[in-house]
Amino acid sequence: RIQEKIPTDPFEAELLMMAEMVAGEKKGENSDSESDDGGNGAGDVSEVPGGGFSPEAVDTSNTFGEDMLQMALKMASELEEPAVDLEAALTPSTITAQSQTSMEQNDGLEEFMNHLNSQNILTIQVNRGRKRGMRTPRGGSTGPSKRGRRISSSVDIPLLPPPEPQPAPRVEQEKPDANMCLKYTFGVNAWRQWVMAKNSELEKAASNNRKLKLFKPEILQLTADELNYSLCLFVKEVRKPNGSEYAPDTIYYLCLGIQQYLFENGRIDNIFTDSYYEKFTECLDEVAKKFTALYNDSQYIVTRVEEEHLWESKQLGAHSPHVLLSTLMFFNTKHFNLTTVEEHMQLSFSHIMKHWKRNPNQPGVTKIPGSSRNVLLRFYPPQSALENNARKKKVYEQQENEENPLRCPVKLYEFYLSKCPESVKTRNDVFYLLPERSCVPDSPVWYSTMALGKEPLMKMLHRVKMVKEINIALLTS
Repeated sequence: RIQEKIPTDPFEAELLMMAEMVAGEKKGENSDSESDDGGNGAGDVSEVPGGGFSPEAVDTSNTFGEDMLQMALKMASELEEPAVDLEAALTPSTITAQSQTSMEQNDGLEEFMNHLNSQNILTIQVNRGRKRGMRTPRGGSTGPSKRGRRISSSVDIPLLPPPEPQPAPRVEQEKPDANMCLKYTFGVNAWRQWVMAKNSELEKAASNNRKLKLFKPEILQLTADELNYSLCLFVKEVRKPNGSEYAPDTIYYLCLGIQQYLFENGRIDNIFTDSYYEKFTECLDEVAKKFTALYNDSQYIVTRVEEEHLWESKQLGAHSPHVLLSTLMFFNTKHFNLTTVEEHMQLSFSHIMKHWKRNPNQPGVTKIPGSSRNVLLRFYPPQSALENNARKKKVYEQQENEENPLRCPVKLYEFYLSKCPESVKTRNDVFYLLPERSCVPDSPVWYSTMALGKEPLMKMLHRVKMVKEINIALLTS
């Protein structure tokens, strides 16, 4: 009866197999005791009609099996999605004022030490196995026969069926984000844990006569309005299993994971730029401000958000007018050392010049004429910025990315220019333009002649400042 109820889930199936083995051992003990009694008094067994077991014995065995089945199913349901401290599971990046080279050396040393530790574990296991095999010569004339009997009895162990199903779960349990830099399943799991805790609170607080509207654990089932409202609560209330708060950068990481989960399942919502999610971006901005306040003028910054996470979740690139603006702000912060909203608002088209520089590393004769020259963008800060900050340089540059044109700062800047109205390209009082509401990807113009407001710029900058590569650039500039 237990075998008929084995589920398809391999973890539950393994638990039920254990239950079956225990039930079988119990049944075997009962049959052994019956046979022993039969040897001493065969007349007692012959008194039972038909030579079978009594009804009480059958009921007891089945009850034990049913109890084991229920216990195994309960264990499987409880351990299916355990509460995990996602912040401890994520690997943070520590940025200091040291050079990038020393940081890479530290990372390499840590990786090397982990490799040594793993080798030590393997060595201990191998040595222990050898010691057990080397004990056989010790034991006189009777030793070999006894040891021989033990070895022959242990040969039957690998033939038992339980180890067979073990390799299958490992293949099936590979996460969909296994080959990605952004482990978006962390965000999905954090969401589901928060929903479970939230619904539990609502059920405890509600009266019997009131009909509850619980939160949905599956993100894909939510409309844009429902998701906007739920995300506002999520970023405020999500907690570790011990009840403590997550770091601001961790919450941003979890939201990036939720965004990637939407994209992976065919949802085109962008929770960071779409107008439907404006309230959520306001709530997330309150979280991002804590990161800025925590590490303001600090020489030691810890963050879990990396530039690659933004590319993977389509928060960098030319996917939409708003994403393109975020990308330009990202590059301008990283390469032009623009650290405040005021500096970004002072930026204009006239401050950025396109230059060509000959690359001495390339040969003089190339297949494409002029390909030996690198294209770059130069930014000349206004005199007021130089006077207010002695650390400012007189000129900053953004280099061309020849290996990946889709991530090239120069090409993305040129694409931005092509989507702007002609009348603004020579202005000296604006750079970030307000996107047109009615534009589509194929529209020749994406932006109006009006400047983007201060509030949207602040939200973008606060999120940008939580990224590892931005902090490295600012601390080492």
